[in-house]
Amino acid sequence: MLLSLCALLLCFCKEEAKTHSQVNLPNEIVLIIKEPVVNNRLDLPGGGYTSNGSYHEIEYVDQRLVPHFIPLDYEADADTISIPTSQEVLEVTVAYKALDNLSYLFRRGDSVLIDYMGRLPSIQLLNRRVDQLDYEIEGWLRTHIHTENLPSEEIINRPFFYHGFQLGAGEQEFKRIQKIAWKSYQKETHQIMQLLDSLKQQNSISERAYLYYQAKYQLKPYLAQIGDLVSMKIGEIIDPRSDSLMMYRFHRQKVFQYHKVQAFHAYERGVRPQASYDMVRTSDLYTDLEKKILFMDCFNEIVKVSSRPIIQEYFDKFREDMTDSSVVQYVQSRVPGLGEPMGKNMQLMGLDSSIMEFSDLLALHQGKLIYIDFWASWCRPCIAAFPDSKELNAQFEGQEVEFVYLSIDDSHTSWYTSSNIHGITKNSFLITNRLSSSLFEDLSIRSIPRYLLVNKEGNIVEHDAPGPGNKQIETFLENYLLK
Repeated sequence: MLLSLCALLLCFCKEEAKTHSQVNLPNEIVLIIKEPVVNNRLDLPGGGYTSNGSYHEIEYVDQRLVPHFIPLDYEADADTISIPTSQEVLEVTVAYKALDNLSYLFRRGDSVLIDYMGRLPSIQLLNRRVDQLDYEIEGWLRTHIHTENLPSEEIINRPFFYHGFQLGAGEQEFKRIQKIAWKSYQKETHQIMQLLDSLKQQNSISERAYLYYQAKYQLKPYLAQIGDLVSMKIGEIIDPRSDSLMMYRFHRQKVFQYHKVQAFHAYERGVRPQASYDMVRTSDLYTDLEKKILFMDCFNEIVKVSSRPIIQEYFDKFREDMTDSSVVQYVQSRVPGLGEPMGKNMQLMGLDSSIMEFSDLLALHQGKLIYIDFWASWCRPCIAAFPDSKELNAQFEGQEVEFVYLSIDDSHTSWYTSSNIHGITKNSFLITNRLSSSLFEDLSIRSIPRYLLVNKEGNIVEHDAPGPGNKQIETFLENYLLK
């Protein structure tokens, strides 16, 4: 059934492309976001929060299947985003409550107004009249069918993000939550299919939207065995195995989910991203296009957590594995310092775009202790430690201590957005040459959060200092202040 639906969807898109190709449309889709809302993070009732990792609000993939994550300017009355595309139809997803995404199919040349009802995105086409309900379905599902305004599928996949933190739950509690969510998921899916059929019969939804949402929300039986996916065959999860569907996020997620489960099991829960990458290289399970998106995903994870030699090693593999040279160039451009000759110092960019060397920073604060926090926007433990850091900062206010935050983010936008969201605006810097700085390599920053303590003379005296939530750091600071 799903295979026939997807085949119809693809045929419909191709026919529509022929029709619209006769019209001279601009090669872009323009999104106007009115009073942008923070939907890339979710505050949890029991304390803490979770985020979607890269602090983006808008996501799409281009015709090369390269993902693009777009943050928004929350201080603006309206933010305008131009998405260049030569594709006749493009899937664009909009973040909702961090764990969820609402997805829409826009045509090349569309101008779209995105407004919000609370946190829920609302879509209006500005350049053409739409009599049908194609752009209202996603919002309606969140308010009328999905429990707690989130799909039960998301709770099955990530119970620890949505429920676990507030319950202090363990593995048994997660399984219990997943069981309950599975029952809700079956009911929701049945209701959605009934709704779509009813809308189609009333001609209240276009054929394209009907086929798309049918494929997106079709029941996924494998979710009933979420804890035992490793024993399932690839075709039971990535169903149907059609490369043409890779343009859709819901299909790509199946590929990512299957591979991550296989890698997790193969390395007994200690999988490193480079091992995951190598599994893709040697596997005969995946199609060439599935391997392409997996290579990009795995390499992105390698860049986040690995040292320069490992990143360079796997970039060389990536260049060898990727037949599309434009993708290689794009990925290289997104990783600061990749391929550049090694230099000693670390270059730091401030929130005002000013540039200084790490040695300049030490000289600027000479005569004071400097407590340095290495972090990144995608690092949950780093973000979770910020409240303790602010408390510690307040405790030593007026004393000769400077608190400095050095981000290892690859994305300037993710760092800038996260710094402002979390109020890390004083002494907040982005390391712009992490992969070409021998000083950074010498510091052996292999995992984050990581903290350094520099004495009044500008020498690093604690290479692995206690975190801000550890009472021991107070003793360290008090003792070094007396020296």
